[in-house]
Amino acid sequence: NNVPLYYTEKGRRITLKYVDAPVPANAWHTLRVEFAGGRIRVALNGKLYIDLDDAHIQGAGAVGVWTKADSVTAFDDFRYGAP
Repeated sequence: NNVPLYYTEKGRRITLKYVDAPVPANAWHTLRVEFAGGRIRVALNGKLYIDLDDAHIQGAGAVGVWTKADSVTAFDDFRYGAP
């Protein structure tokens, strides 16, 4: 029941923003993350939960998803790039 945004540096996960959000169990959800310069927007099921400017994530790099060890999660239709 949350949407967190992290970046990693030297192998450490560092929280940029952590927001409470309803994530019902046993259902598919849509998670969308948009990057434009230092602007980061994160939406869950069409609702915007995170909208911030940050200099930690800029330029070429990698993108990934992370789940807690006690969760059961499946990912489908993962895409990265321009819409």
